[in-house]
Amino acid sequence: MKRALVLLAAAVALISAETAAATSPPDTMPPLAPAPDYSDPATWICSPASDDCTDGVTPIAVAADGTLTPADPDAYIATDPPIDCFYVYPTISRDAGINSDLAPHDEETWVTRNQAAPLSTGCRVFAPVYRQVTLTGLAQ
Repeated sequence: MKRALVLLAAAVALISAETAAATSPPDTMPPLAPAPDYSDPATWICSPASDDCTDGVTPIAVAADGTLTPADPDAYIATDPPIDCFYVYPTISRDAGINSDLAPHDEETWVTRNQAAPLSTGCRVFAPVYRQVTLTGLAQ
């Protein structure tokens, strides 16, 4: 009986060690991209300095009966909004590495424009490019 308990304890210890090794993070993580320089306009997908989030976006007015009508974008964009809105796009980067390369690609730009443009009806919209784990990194 005592021998069976010792063998069982050894088996549990071995399985625990193998599980820990398989799920532990690697000893060395890949280096992060340098910190973004937010004084550079290229680090912003949207900012008041550009109209990237509202240019070409046509709001749709929905009538009470459900009728959809394209609306005049200029009628919906605040000209002197009292507040600033900061939008952070979701984890969407399809870069090959674990971390985003800090260059906005089509997926970051598309989702930001579609989700942040409506905010421009009441505020100045800022949407920075930021370090994020990529979809590839999440899959690992």
